[in-house]
Amino acid sequence: PAVTHLTIGLVTGSFIFFMIAAMFDRKRVFTTARHVILLAFATVPVTVFLGYMDWQHFYKGAWLFPFQIKFILAGMLFIFLTGAVLLAFINQNGSGILVITQTICLATVIGLGFLGGGLVYGPGGKSNVKNENVSERLVSAGSMVFESNCSACHYTDRNEEMAGPGLKGLFQMEKLPVSGRIVSEENIRRQLSIPYKDMPDYADLSEDEVRALVAYLKTI
Repeated sequence: PAVTHLTIGLVTGSFIFFMIAAMFDRKRVFTTARHVILLAFATVPVTVFLGYMDWQHFYKGAWLFPFQIKFILAGMLFIFLTGAVLLAFINQNGSGILVITQTICLATVIGLGFLGGGLVYGPGGKSNVKNENVSERLVSAGSMVFESNCSACHYTDRNEEMAGPGLKGLFQMEKLPVSGRIVSEENIRRQLSIPYKDMPDYADLSEDEVRALVAYLKTI
């Protein structure tokens, strides 16, 4: 829902007001900035709750790396917003520390927005989902797993070899390239944990990451 972006908008707005107040010595603008940062702080619990519900609904609670970073950034944002609110109301004329705190808050919400956009749209735009039974967001998460672990060796838009075989239309094939195993989720999982020939070992991928990766491979 759009309300999940409310905190990002308010933090950005408060930063702009604080900068205008600091540069032009506008006390009324500083008062507005204080009210906006307080409102941003008040929206954090709602944003976190709705983000958590999105994570559970669309990604089934998959503990992927982007979500680990988002949780860390959300914690940082709460801490620095708390500091910004206290500083804004203790020193009502502003201070250098407040400017630094506001800058950190802005950088944090930019990071959260960037990660959120990557999860929804994938690293190169929306995935071309051909299987309607596969969650589009799970596919996007899988595209990120592929980008981080597989893209250096495999094409997804052609069948030509890079370091490894091209994987376009993988789930329309009868057999996996090179190994000759039947194309199935089970055999892909097996090949990730017990690789064939020169393929590196990916046994360290979590079950959530493997599930997302398989969902993505079904769409290429």
